[in-house]
Amino acid sequence: GVTAHLINEKVDNGQILDCRRFPILPEDSVESLLARTHLKLLEQFLDVIAGIARAGRQYIDVELSRSEGERWVGQARRMAELERLKDIDPDVDRSELERVVRATYHSDYPPRVNLHGYVFELVSPYRSDA
Repeated sequence: GVTAHLINEKVDNGQILDCRRFPILPEDSVESLLARTHLKLLEQFLDVIAGIARAGRQYIDVELSRSEGERWVGQARRMAELERLKDIDPDVDRSELERVVRATYHSDYPPRVNLHGYVFELVSPYRSDA
């Protein structure tokens, strides 16, 4: 989902204005999910900006009240933590490898295996001859 919130000194921690959830489909890849996320973010951005332009602080107060039950779940992640998600254990079994690839593959940030100082990155999880 996507979340609009007030900014404070912490990452992903401010009071929530609006939360919009959508399903992760069985056929989703990281790239298709990101594309859908970006569309939802744009819709949310336009709605929030229009609301602020129309009603200012009153809009913010109403949205904060409406979203009072929403809570941040989990901790915000650092980029180094996300980067480590791409590292695949060379001893991984096939089903775990397929799960990791599905959960992490993006053409700009592919999963990788490090063997004896050599890094191998996945070019594409989709075979053209399949």
